[in-house]
Amino acid sequence: MEKISIASRHSSKKSKAWEGRGAMCCVYNCSNRTYTKENELSQHHFFFIPSRVLKSQPLRNRWCSLIKRQYGRDGFNLKSTTVICDKHFTAHDISISLVSKKWSLKEMSEPSIFPWKQEKTERKAPRQRLSFPLQESYRWKS
Repeated sequence: MEKISIASRHSSKKSKAWEGRGAMCCVYNCSNRTYTKENELSQHHFFFIPSRVLKSQPLRNRWCSLIKRQYGRDGFNLKSTTVICDKHFTAHDISISLVSKKWSLKEMSEPSIFPWKQEKTERKAPRQRLSFPLQESYRWKS
């Protein structure tokens, strides 16, 4: 069973504004980083992209489709250093070691929680209206 470890800090050439803030989640429109703006460790856990996904083109295309990114476009490539935050996985997809408290992804887990997939709440039904019988004096005469 392949386990995916937590992403650690890695050096990347970013602008000075983002220097020292660590890795960023690769999901479209997700701005979670390993470090906050105050350079404190964030509350999010990050996972590397599984090696089985990197090796298989159909799996890689599926993951890119799930996270709404296009492989090879706009400078985006899934690499061994690409990370995804825990907010995109269900509790069932993540295993936490009881001894070391290390978070890892289970074997066949995929990201499934995204802002664009949030279910919209339905409006409640309108109240039942009372019907009053019309009196003869109010009816139109034809």
